[in-house]
Amino acid sequence: MTARAIPTVAMVADAAARALANGHDLKTWTPHRIAHDLMRYDADFEGCDYTLLVSAAQLWKRGRA
Repeated sequence: MTARAIPTVAMVADAAARALANGHDLKTWTPHRIAHDLMRYDADFEGCDYTLLVSAAQLWKRGRA
């Protein structure tokens, strides 16, 4: 069994900065859409636990880094 990456608020913030540089403002997205998009398109989140990633995205959107 492979270990799953544990997403953090800092990881989401870094990914959001990269997305913004590409024209995608993740602040306008729901936490579920953020998690889905990051797990699908960002290699840093490959294998992450979806529920933990949604939680990290919620905290990031609330400004809790």
